[in-house]
Amino acid sequence: MTDRRLQIFYTVARTGNITRAAHILNMTQPAVSSQIQRFEHYYGVQLLHRHTDGVSLTDIGNEVYYYASSICVLQEAMDRRLKTFRDGDYPAALRLAATPGASDFLMHILVKGFCAEHLDVNVEVNVEDYERIIHLLGTRRLDLGLLESTLHRSSEYTIERSWQDPLVVFVAEDHPLSQSSTVSVEELLPFPLICRDEGDYLHDQLLGHSHWNHPAAPHLRIRSNFGSLDAVIDAVRLNMGIAVLPMTAVQRMAKASGCKQLDLTPGCSQTLSLVRHPSRPEQGLVGDLLTFASDVHSLSGAYNPMTTTD
Repeated sequence: MTDRRLQIFYTVARTGNITRAAHILNMTQPAVSSQIQRFEHYYGVQLLHRHTDGVSLTDIGNEVYYYASSICVLQEAMDRRLKTFRDGDYPAALRLAATPGASDFLMHILVKGFCAEHLDVNVEVNVEDYERIIHLLGTRRLDLGLLESTLHRSSEYTIERSWQDPLVVFVAEDHPLSQSSTVSVEELLPFPLICRDEGDYLHDQLLGHSHWNHPAAPHLRIRSNFGSLDAVIDAVRLNMGIAVLPMTAVQRMAKASGCKQLDLTPGCSQTLSLVRHPSRPEQGLVGDLLTFASDVHSLSGAYNPMTTTD
């Protein structure tokens, strides 16, 4: 696609000899000389000094060579890359997304571990809400989605892997509950529950969970819109309430000063589902990530993957 005269000039300038350039370009020497003359005539400048033993660049020729080298090198690189597309060798890239409550698991367990074994893979990760992920999967703009829930429309999508992510409680060090290592749901109910935002699926799930089916549950005070996990932890540290968080998120915050981690009794967990649209391939990088995900429990003793059948 690059102007043929520019390619010819670049080859002549690079070799310093019209005969050698003609051999590289598979052209005759007169044809190369003619194209160079037309190139000079087009711009009205002299680009080469002709000598008996070859050619050299004029000052203007040196400047043109600077541009020609950049253009031609990029053209060659593009040609090589496009040929890999033609031959079916697509770029090594994965497009992933997670709902907010599942993003820690995706980034710190799946992506971090997978990329450590596949150093040449580009991974695109976004945090989106449930409906947006379903839309992106349906429009083929996403390879896999990680949801902190089960599918509403499981017949249209494939749940490739599911995990139960244990939930734990964070309280301030001087909180009335901080003297215990475990806490029941009933003991939590008198205290404000801090969550990232009003649409936090985890807390909707907790309120509907059998463990939270308590007469006082409808009156549970919820403080929402704290946005990030760090903001939630800061609010707990300031004794503004308690937080119930998945183990994947807590692992990053285990050393948060001024807070204490408690186990829920009886135990409670949130479901994380790795979802694929049936039209997306199970081979290549998607297949590699699914294979890695099936053994993700080897990364941390806190998680117990379970294979889910549709």
